[in-house]
Amino acid sequence: MHHYVYSITYIDVPNIYYGSRSCKCLPEEDTKYWGTPVAFKEFMDAHASTRIKTIICIGFNTREAATYYEADLIREQWEIDKPLSLNAHIPGEKFCMLDRKHKPETRKKMSDSRKAKNNSFYGQKHSPEAIRKNSEAHKGKPAWNKGIPNSLEARKKMSVAHKGRIPEHRVKSYVGIPPTGDPVFFSNATKFCRENPECGFDQRSISACAVGTLKTYKGWRFLLREAYDALNGEIPPLVNTQVKNFIGISPEGEIYSFTNAKKFVEDNPGFNLVAGNISRCALGNAKTHRNWRFFYREDYENLNGDIPCVKYESLKDYVGVSPDGEIYFFTNASQFCRDNPNFNLHFGGISKCASGGLETHKGWRFFFKDDYDTMNGVLPPLKKQSPVISANHPVYGQLYFSNVQQFIKDNPKYKWRPSGVSQCLNGKLIHYKGWKFAYADESDIG
Repeated sequence: MHHYVYSITYIDVPNIYYGSRSCKCLPEEDTKYWGTPVAFKEFMDAHASTRIKTIICIGFNTREAATYYEADLIREQWEIDKPLSLNAHIPGEKFCMLDRKHKPETRKKMSDSRKAKNNSFYGQKHSPEAIRKNSEAHKGKPAWNKGIPNSLEARKKMSVAHKGRIPEHRVKSYVGIPPTGDPVFFSNATKFCRENPECGFDQRSISACAVGTLKTYKGWRFLLREAYDALNGEIPPLVNTQVKNFIGISPEGEIYSFTNAKKFVEDNPGFNLVAGNISRCALGNAKTHRNWRFFYREDYENLNGDIPCVKYESLKDYVGVSPDGEIYFFTNASQFCRDNPNFNLHFGGISKCASGGLETHKGWRFFFKDDYDTMNGVLPPLKKQSPVISANHPVYGQLYFSNVQQFIKDNPKYKWRPSGVSQCLNGKLIHYKGWKFAYADESDIG
């Protein structure tokens, strides 16, 4: 921004006018501006053809500095010959707002007086010609705030003002077509899901249907409003080429026929089945699921009742040795975990132990039955002994343990979490809930 002071004189009259100006262009290029006189406007307009604008001084850092310089020139003119001056007042004196600010109440009144219908441009739009001129006038000129970051206060105000709003380019209108009934029109998929909790909708699935990734969602069809309007109400019928009937054979030999695997699971919670595993069995990626056999209806009919036997070449018996020395024999690791939830075991850890990938799993040792029989009851020593951990507390004293999970389970009164103990041992925390943890030596324990 350039700040400068200028004067306006006339060829046919000796009067003079002083003013200060701020503009984005260079002062010598600011040829269209001729001041904003109030008291002598009619006089200056009458002599407009003979006026001359002269730039007196440039290079001011602020507009206030230019205004003070303008005020000094007007005072000098008034002392020499005030009647010849066309300045009605000196900036900074009487009603001028230089170095002053309007009160908050005054600013609010001024703002309200120009709002809505009080605004001279209310209800109007720029003409295409005006838009073109504005565009050309600003082309090639950087914005005044380019490179100036918004203040924290401004960013907070913008965040509050836009909270909860969705940009116009992201707002999409949807049409939901239920299995029976009239279409439903809505714009916000998330809001639609909240207002219809009984349907159990998810906005991501609605969007997937609308863009064509899914054909239906819980029996409904969803389309974008533009696509729906283009169809003129003629909704094409669904072609369910991927829908297949399932045949399920229970461990007792009972046969069930169904179409929707997920609905079959929900209607029969006592079977404890998973819809994804039903599909895996039907596709041939799994032999059984919870001792059930599943086929697609077409494949089952092609078998003509001759159901192939399941061969478990890789099935092996397990032996589990608890931390207390108790021995358990079982065949299905997953079933063993479900039957003994208090042991807090995982079938993947059991398999890794039996295969030699792990030595222990939560203090337990696991072997395949064939390997265990060759040991004749003598278990091989552990290659890696669990380190002993010491916990020190000013009130509870000193404690020693090796299995963090088991110790926390046996002592719930301390309200520890494994992550907190591990962070202390790794040096990330100095203490955890008043306790200090460290790896102990055998000499310390003794």
